[in-house]
Amino acid sequence: MSCLQNVSYSTQINGKITNTFSPQRGIRQGDPISPYLFILAIEYLRPLRNSFTGPLTRDSENLTISDLLPNWPPTESLALPTNINNEITSTFVHLSNNITDLLAWKYSKDGVFSIKTAYNLIFNHDTEITNLKWLWKAPGHPRELFLLWQIYQNALPTAKKLHSINCLQSSLCPLCLTEEETPIHILRDCQFSRSVWLIFKVPPSFFQIKYNPSMGIWLTRNNKIFQGKPVIPPALAQQLLQKASEYTFLNSNHPPISPKQTIQISWLKPKPNFYKLNVDGSCAENQLGSGGIIRDDNGNHVISFSHFPGTGNVIIAELWALQLGINLAVNKGLQKLEIESDSNAVIHLMENQNLPNTSAFFPVINNCRFLLQSLLEWEIRHCYLEANKCPDALANHRRISKLQNSVNSDPPAFILDHLHSDQQSCHIPRTVPNSRPTTNVFALENS
Repeated sequence: MSCLQNVSYSTQINGKITNTFSPQRGIRQGDPISPYLFILAIEYLRPLRNSFTGPLTRDSENLTISDLLPNWPPTESLALPTNINNEITSTFVHLSNNITDLLAWKYSKDGVFSIKTAYNLIFNHDTEITNLKWLWKAPGHPRELFLLWQIYQNALPTAKKLHSINCLQSSLCPLCLTEEETPIHILRDCQFSRSVWLIFKVPPSFFQIKYNPSMGIWLTRNNKIFQGKPVIPPALAQQLLQKASEYTFLNSNHPPISPKQTIQISWLKPKPNFYKLNVDGSCAENQLGSGGIIRDDNGNHVISFSHFPGTGNVIIAELWALQLGINLAVNKGLQKLEIESDSNAVIHLMENQNLPNTSAFFPVINNCRFLLQSLLEWEIRHCYLEANKCPDALANHRRISKLQNSVNSDPPAFILDHLHSDQQSCHIPRTVPNSRPTTNVFALENS
């Protein structure tokens, strides 16, 4: 915050730069303020201020971030908009006081600040890289897929591109000699290309085309430039149809459909002397809900909870449910615990021993591991949704009601049917692949 309180100067005397010094009258108009101050004001403070609909209340001046954590009643202040409160509410913080805060740069994957990401942020450049893995899995010849990749990356060696790097004297299209040759021109708008597309009677959607003339158009263009071959649209169309038929015939043997099977799923009671915690998260229209239930080895309800974490994605809701459920188990003095979640992502995060501390999920995973150290034995595994009906109902209920944390010593009325079905081990059918993976179990025994 020093950039808000002082400024430093250096001057040149007899051709030499002096050491920096600070003025005694503080910051004045015209002083060289740090550019980070302007980034803060433009990118964060201005949008926040524009979201206010009225003046700040007097009591709001003393509020801190800790006041906005889950137990904070939202009626204490009307200063912050609801969406800001919900974002703060969904943020994970460390439960252990011996964990120091870590500065992380939001706009880079590793959390480290870089000039490039700051530049892209200031000038609103898109820093996200589109995932093109689907392109290489599409049915088609590798050369055609590579051509599509070049087109998307603007890497096609057109006349305009080569002219811009002084490799060609002219940027005109070699087929029509009337306009600059860009990817969209040579593949669609050129008089020659348009004639080829019209022969094929292009359907309303590009993805309904059974053959792609782009490769043929590009090869014809190259043959004219380098070999002097004539350009004849009907001949090219006939050649493309023959190649499309040949490719379809050679690739007509589709891989067999993976066989399916129907299995019966039911909630299973924990091992003797163990308790079972089932957790789940719910997300709809960016609104979250978390829920969980702890039962004994006879399937009896011990305690259940539901929570409104705010806004975000379903992983945030699932992780909130996991942290709150483990915290409840520890507070009740339980020593042996089985944990089940229908989210494979949650199981993988708990198993990942190399999760970077700059990850947004690191605080909550660290909290869960810290709490689990209080137990003698515990294990966490994946379960299907059909065996997770009680926490699913709790999470959906809290997402719809948008109330804060609720802990129930007696089961709520809306989960009684699910609770009774689980106690009776009622089966629910589910269709799964024959080669379904074995359920992941991650366990630890503390001595």
